[in-house]
Amino acid sequence: MPSRPVSPSSIRPRPDPALHGDPLADHTAGPVPPLAAGAIGTAETRHDEAPAEEPEPAELRSSLATNLLAFFFIFYILCWNLTTATSFTLSERTVPLGTFLGLDQYWGMFAPSPSNEDGWYVIPGELRDGRKVDLMPIIRDDYGMHPISYEKPQDIPATYKNEHWRKYLEDIYNQDHADQRLYFGQYICRQWNAGRRGPRAPFGK
Repeated sequence: MPSRPVSPSSIRPRPDPALHGDPLADHTAGPVPPLAAGAIGTAETRHDEAPAEEPEPAELRSSLATNLLAFFFIFYILCWNLTTATSFTLSERTVPLGTFLGLDQYWGMFAPSPSNEDGWYVIPGELRDGRKVDLMPIIRDDYGMHPISYEKPQDIPATYKNEHWRKYLEDIYNQDHADQRLYFGQYICRQWNAGRRGPRAPFGK
């Protein structure tokens, strides 16, 4: 006798007599939903649990004393900056407080009075045979015989090897670092002698 095709919707689970009367079994066991046509798998019973609530971030609140202290520091810095741009002055008793706490402000690049000086460097040097040359090109690794000339170069930045040399020469030009000029001159002489006689010298002895 040929068998008739069975529809998935006609499949019904049979109650297990062993689970009858068990409260836990009555709670977890239930009718299995019909399988979709062509699907292969097993039915599972899931217990949905409510997601745990994330704690709210704590709100930080500063005390009145902290707010007053912060306001004092901001006001003190504002007054200090006014002394660098206006005729306003701080009391002599309050100045050490800014230095001690690191609140002192100083603008040393262009304000309050930018430099009005400009120029270029010439380093005259006298050789043993009496010839005089400009040793300034040594700082850019040029050991050629350059005559001394005080005419303005066409490209002043090109007379420096890099920004470090420009800044260094600017510093020793300042009177605060005038004691470093002798050491710089000795360095230039050593470089000239080594460059003219060493393997880097393009002119031989």
